This record gives sequence, structure tokens and C-alpha cells, in this order.
Amino acid sequence: MNKNKLKKILKLIKSQLLKVKSKQKYWITEEDSRYTSLLNQYSKQLSKLWKKTCDSYTSKIKIKASELDIDPNPEDYEDPQYDSSQYIDQALTILAEAFGAAVIIGFEEIQSRDLTVVIPDNPHKFFDEAQEIKNYSHAALSYEQTQFDDIFIEYNKLDDGKKQIRDWFDANEYRLTDLMLGGILWYGTQYGFVQAAIETSQLEETDYYWITEADNRVCDDCIKIEDGNPYNKANPLPTLPGGGKTLCGSRCRCIIDIK
Repeated sequence: MNKNKLKKILKLIKSQLLKVKSKQKYWITEEDSRYTSLLNQYSKQLSKLWKKTCDSYTSKIKIKASELDIDPNPEDYEDPQYDSSQYIDQALTILAEAFGAAVIIGFEEIQSRDLTVVIPDNPHKFFDEAQEIKNYSHAALSYEQTQFDDIFIEYNKLDDGKKQIRDWFDANEYRLTDLMLGGILWYGTQYGFVQAAIETSQLEETDYYWITEADNRVCDDCIKIEDGNPYNKANPLPTLPGGGKTLCGSRCRCIIDIK
């Protein structure tokens, strides 16, 4: 993805956050700029890994299909130094770190309300505890990798296969570096906020509220969850915004607030 496209996406996300902030006095304060900063930082890491995968695959294309009497055998192009599982593991590590950074934002927001909360030393551990977002991430990465494996086998038969593979990467990179990562960061801030509230004895009896944008883009699942407010120990939240369990998936714009 080129820089102008990334900047455009970051600007759009920030404008959405500022729109929420201007309409309601929810807990979003300085998180808008910090959120976009995190997205930019970890998008670069995922993008670098994404292109490394691309380079690894395209380097295997050594001969043109027109020079062969039969189609190339994909097994001839396997690279023992870099495989699908390696890519997925590295990407999950990056996403876990991004999630941990977002969790800290959520924890710090509780602190801003003059409540005593200890920020965890290793916040990305929550990535493992938040199984729904971890499973969602792994499924998304596996899907991308499987799809690319199929693309590679097909394009490997073409004279300009290397160019077509790179074009495919450029066209699909945003799904990982922006849509999925953006959802993980958004989920992480909500998760950290709720987790901090749970761990704070002063908030044991606190009610949690699922807040939508209240516009025509809110999905039916989020409307239904908002209608179930308030949530508490006796009526726990079914998921968190961006967790992948609502129709809007990782593109959820809702937030969690406490009262």
C-alpha cells in the first residue's frame, strides 16, 4: 500500500473518532491520535512482513511456463526457509504487541477517572486471554495465506507471474494492515477499559453500556446489543466492539462506557 492511501485511511479513522468525541462526552479523549499512531506503527510492521512473504514466494519463479512442456509442479518451488506457519506466527506476534499497546490505552483511561489501576507489565498477554480476537486474527491470517498459496500456484504458470503476484499483494494488503489491525486496536482499547474496570474493586458493581454511533451504518447486531444495556456481572457483555462476533466484524465503531 502506498503512503498516500495509508494516510487517507488514517485520516478517515481519526475523523470518525473525532466525530464521536464531538457528539458525546464518552471516554475518547486523546486516544484518537494515539490510536492512529499505533495503527501506523504496526501497519508498517505487518506490511514489511507481508512483502517479505511476497518476496519469498516470487523468488521461486525461476523459469517461464512457456519454456516447459508441462505445468510446473508447485512442490518444486517450496521454500523450507519460509512457510505459511512461519508467516502466521510472526504476524500473530505483531498483532499481539499491537493489542497490548491498545490495552494500555484502555487501562490509562480508567486512571484518568481518578481510580487506582495498575497497568500490567506485559499487556499483550491479554491477546491470549481474549480468545475471540485471537481466533479471529488466526482465521483471517490463515485465510489470506491459503488464498495466496492458491494464487501462487496459478500465477506460477504464467510468463508474468511474478508481476501478477506483486499486484495481488498490493491490492490485498490493506485487509491485513488496516482493516484487521484497526479492528484489533479498537477491540484492544475497549478490552483494556473493561478489564481495568473489572480489576478495580471500586467498580465491582459498575454497569457497562454498549454505545453505537446511532446512524444508519450501525449493524443489526450492535443495535441489539445496545438495546440490552446495561451490562454487569449478572448480565455480562456478549462480546466487545471489534471482536468479530457482530455483523460489522473488525470494522465496529461502537465503544463501551461505564456509569
